[in-house]
Amino acid sequence: MSFLKRLGGRLPDFGEVVKRFPVATVIMALFTLWLIYENFRSTWFDDDYIFGAFILSGYVAVILRLIGEVRAWAFAKTTLIQIVLAGIAFGLAAFGERLGFNIPMAVAAAILFLGNASLWRLSRDDMRVWNFTQKLWTGAIFATVGSIIFVAGVFAITSALSILFDIRVDNLTEDIIIPIGLGFLAPLYWLGTLPKTDAPEGIEALSFEARALSFLGTWMLAPLLCIYALIVLAYGIKILVQWDFPKGEIATLVTPFLGIGMLVWLMLTPEILNKNGFVRFYRKVWHWVMIPAAIMLGLAVFVRVGAYGYTVDRLFLMLVFVWALIQGLSFTVMPRAARDIRIPTGFAAILLAIGAVIAEPLSVRSQFNSAMEAKQKLPEFTAENLKNNPDVAKQFLGGVEYLIKAEDEARFKTLLPNYDMPKWIYSDEWRTIKTELGLNEVGEKLPYRTAYSIRFEGPLDIPENNRFFGPYKITLSENNDRIFEDSIIQVKNGFEATFDVGERTYIVDFGGIFDSADLRGGNSSSENIQIPVQPVRATDGTEAALLILSGYFADYREDNIRDANVEIALIVPN
Repeated sequence: MSFLKRLGGRLPDFGEVVKRFPVATVIMALFTLWLIYENFRSTWFDDDYIFGAFILSGYVAVILRLIGEVRAWAFAKTTLIQIVLAGIAFGLAAFGERLGFNIPMAVAAAILFLGNASLWRLSRDDMRVWNFTQKLWTGAIFATVGSIIFVAGVFAITSALSILFDIRVDNLTEDIIIPIGLGFLAPLYWLGTLPKTDAPEGIEALSFEARALSFLGTWMLAPLLCIYALIVLAYGIKILVQWDFPKGEIATLVTPFLGIGMLVWLMLTPEILNKNGFVRFYRKVWHWVMIPAAIMLGLAVFVRVGAYGYTVDRLFLMLVFVWALIQGLSFTVMPRAARDIRIPTGFAAILLAIGAVIAEPLSVRSQFNSAMEAKQKLPEFTAENLKNNPDVAKQFLGGVEYLIKAEDEARFKTLLPNYDMPKWIYSDEWRTIKTELGLNEVGEKLPYRTAYSIRFEGPLDIPENNRFFGPYKITLSENNDRIFEDSIIQVKNGFEATFDVGERTYIVDFGGIFDSADLRGGNSSSENIQIPVQPVRATDGTEAALLILSGYFADYREDNIRDANVEIALIVPN
């Protein structure tokens, strides 16, 4: 115990962090243990909702602890509230697929609300909120940079041990050390940087970090945003003159502009910075600029929704439009004394929290109605009529494929009662259905990605006097030659690999293996694909080695493989 005490004493404020954020610390510890467990199962990517549940519940616990400090709640009361509400957040996210709960929006809402928690239900104090939020995000930046350095250092040590001493600790590094560092230590450090929610330091003496952020906002981001604002406004005038709304460009142009512009406006809050004339100009005109930019975004989104219905992405853009328009109008007309800097992030957090609850179910219902509307536009639902009405076919296809992604079998069967719902929109089953309905030529041919969980049928018997080589992770790409594992593996012609192992040379045609196993379209996370062990003959015609394919991840375009990442091993006879 004395050793652990000394070790704990060397970790800055570790004990204080645990005392201050006990619930969040427990959540991070459970999160780390879960990551390690999932790594050993090699199926962590199957549990995205559990991953998101830990993240969301951790943020909720931190927010409630900060509110408890501000409101001077008793420690027991704060802890109980944290456990209950963080548990509810975990449950909503963990069962998010079934409940239609959107985790990214919920997490974004929690992050935006963090700064407001420092002054929950208290009178306005912009500088207190600004100071707390600045320190919060400065700590997050340092934690992120520290995490990158930590990961790079761990992998450098792993590589050095492998090269210099032939000691392989890859599994230890990837399955245990990295999760502990990123899942527990990095968030713990960030919590240690959160200031107490008491009165801030005098704003006339900005900290070094605050000065750095202010310099970034004043002399880099704000001038660039002003130039970008002119471009956006000129683009808006062009649209009004031509009355032609482009597809997708407005959202890409305007959404990040609104978010970053509002962030810079908040960064330049302190009065000490407003002595600069350019800062005063930026803060005076920003909300005027938000209004036309928001209107442009809103019109573009309404056009897409009117044509093809709601999706989660379109609903998010609609929320951005509502936030930006109301924010711009309110801060333009209201007196300066009422412009509480908690409003922009607090209002955005409320909208995102609402979106987290309604986005998924609303989008599924909207896409179903859109597809049903398209179906009813046809005199008869036949492949010929669909081919002759490409706009209707596109609308129908978009709605049906959205239902497949949402795994809504009941609504799918309502639209296509004669077909079973495929598991994935790139599956052979859906390809066949589209061909029968005349929908295979509808829409753009975009690249898609496929990943597999692969297992073997029972144990693999390794003959005596055979050696095991691997596992090797290699990247295959069309028209690309590469060398892996210190020249042991050479890839030529994209998908043909040469292995120099066991004093023999083996040639593997991965393209042929992919074709024979029909590795296209991906597979359900609940199912594993059985890939037989592949015999591979040496170039000298001697006894074949055995190739084990244990991992596969690829990009396709129009059913043609473009590149792939594979994990393989070889059992080679002496």
